[in-house]
Amino acid sequence: MLSTKEDTRRTRRRILVKTKNVIIATGIKDVKPKVKNFETFDGNGAWHCPHCDGIQTTNKKLVTISTGNNDSIKYAKEFLGWTRNIQVFLQGDNYQLTSHEISEAKKLGIKVVENDEIIEIIGDRKKGIKGMICRSKKFHNADVIFYHLGYNVQNKLAEQLGCELDDGYIKRDSQQQTTIPNVYAAGDIDTDRHYIVLAAASEALAAISIYEKMFGEAITTVKAAHF
Repeated sequence: MLSTKEDTRRTRRRILVKTKNVIIATGIKDVKPKVKNFETFDGNGAWHCPHCDGIQTTNKKLVTISTGNNDSIKYAKEFLGWTRNIQVFLQGDNYQLTSHEISEAKKLGIKVVENDEIIEIIGDRKKGIKGMICRSKKFHNADVIFYHLGYNVQNKLAEQLGCELDDGYIKRDSQQQTTIPNVYAAGDIDTDRHYIVLAAASEALAAISIYEKMFGEAITTVKAAHF
C-alpha cells in the first residue's frame, strides 16, 4: 500500500499523451456559499441553475443567496414560474440594492434581507432543509436554496495552448474549433449560457467535427494511394 507521500508523488506525476486533436471541456467553477452545513445540501436541496433545477422550487419556500452586485433580483425573478414564495439574502456588505431594485422586488412579492448574512443551514440530509440562521441569530424558514455568487472560467489550459479568448471564454467557430488548429472547445468553457443540454450538444458537435475531418483525411489518403 502506498504511503501518503508516495501517493502524492504519483498523483503529481506528469503523463505525456500524444494526440492529433484536443477537446477542451474544462468548464467553469461556481462560487459556493461559505455557510455552515452547505456541503450537506449541495445538490440535495441547494442548487444554482434555475434552468436545470428550478423545478425543485415548485410551490416551495425558496431562499436565494446572492452577493447583490450580480443581478440578485433578476436572478430571483427566474423562479417566479415555479413559486411566488421567494426571499433574497445578500451575502456581504459591499452592495446595497438600488431603489429601482427594491421597488421591483416589492411589486413582485420578493422579500429581501440585507446586512444580515446567512451563517448556517438547518436541516437533515434525508428530510431536507428546514431553514437558516443569520448573523443576527434570527431563524428563517426555507425549503429550497439557490445561490448566485458568480463563477470562474477554467481557461488556463486554453491560454497555455494560445487559444483566443472572449471575456474569458474560448472563441470557437461553428464546428467548435478554436483559433488554434485541431483544438476544439465544448461545454461551459465556450459560452456564458451555462445549461447542461447546451454543453452536451456542443461536446457532441466537437466530437462529430473531429470524426468527419479525420474520416475525410483518411478517404483522401486512400484515394491518393490508388493513383
